[in-house]
Amino acid sequence: MILKFRNIRRRLLSLNKGTKYVTYAFGEIFLVVIGILIAVQLNNWNEENKRKEAEFYMLNEVLNNLEEDADQISNIIRARERGVVATETLLRMIRSGDSNPDSLAKYLPRFLTFERYFPVSNAYEMIKSSGIKISNKDVRTQFSRYYDFEQMKILTSAEDIEQAFENTMHFSNPVRDNITVMDKVKGFQLKHPHDPVFLEQLTILLVGFQDNNGGTLSTLLEFYVLNQELIQTLKEEIQSIKE
Repeated sequence: MILKFRNIRRRLLSLNKGTKYVTYAFGEIFLVVIGILIAVQLNNWNEENKRKEAEFYMLNEVLNNLEEDADQISNIIRARERGVVATETLLRMIRSGDSNPDSLAKYLPRFLTFERYFPVSNAYEMIKSSGIKISNKDVRTQFSRYYDFEQMKILTSAEDIEQAFENTMHFSNPVRDNITVMDKVKGFQLKHPHDPVFLEQLTILLVGFQDNNGGTLSTLLEFYVLNQELIQTLKEEIQSIKE
């Protein structure tokens, strides 16, 4: 077989067709290289499409989480705002000497309550564990700030309010001992609404709660703004990927 190819080569050279042969060989090599490059490019294109699809899906999941978070925070903010009004009203009543039992029963539930906060971050955790890289660096930075810092700060603030409630209601004290029925809708029933010791201890609780609740509310409002900004950023990023 080798001898046969050598004979063919000699005949080509003898007929001055060597140049055409070399040109043909180079042409074949060129076509092979181009084919390889096209195949690599197609593979890269497919991989990029897969990456974009994964990123698009995860960003939508994070957006859903953020909207769930926004609903939670909105509800807690409304409750904390009711707490502000209730605290100011109760303090004004006690200090003016007008501690009407019905008014006390109405506003005490708005003061002695708390709302648990359950951080929604499963999509963000999935991004971290799956290794999916978000292409927009600013979005990655905002994610880290929101989930790794600000969300945890809100959780701590909500737990502070819960702890204050538990300290008041789970241990014997003049305020807890004076409450016979606790109902958020009907209000509280009090044994001795005019008892000076009860009113004094309630005032101490209200003043402490006023500072705690005010700080928590301020933190919640800032977090809600951050949440809405991130939602808007994500919507724009998702739209840019679609285009």
